[in-house]
Amino acid sequence: MQLRAVKLDDTSLRIAWRGNWLPLTPVEFRILRRMLAHPGRVFSKAQLLDAIHDDLRDVSDRAIDSHIKNLRRKIQAVEPGCDPVAAVYGLGYRFELP
Repeated sequence: MQLRAVKLDDTSLRIAWRGNWLPLTPVEFRILRRMLAHPGRVFSKAQLLDAIHDDLRDVSDRAIDSHIKNLRRKIQAVEPGCDPVAAVYGLGYRFELP
């Protein structure tokens, strides 16, 4: 998958942002991959939790907030001022194309 600023490598679980590989955890990779597959779509925290855990473990939806915070930090380390993950109040998160 490739967007203007993004290159995704499913086999190695890596995502490049503006030519730089982001140091993502497997969970962060799965969240960002899901959002990249549907840019502009709003994902609820529950939908993102389903994307990262295929078993029925009990995880707080606040975990998604932490992962999103880390994703933003890692993207901004490569491209300062860029924040492609928008919070949609009361609904969840949306990835906006850079």
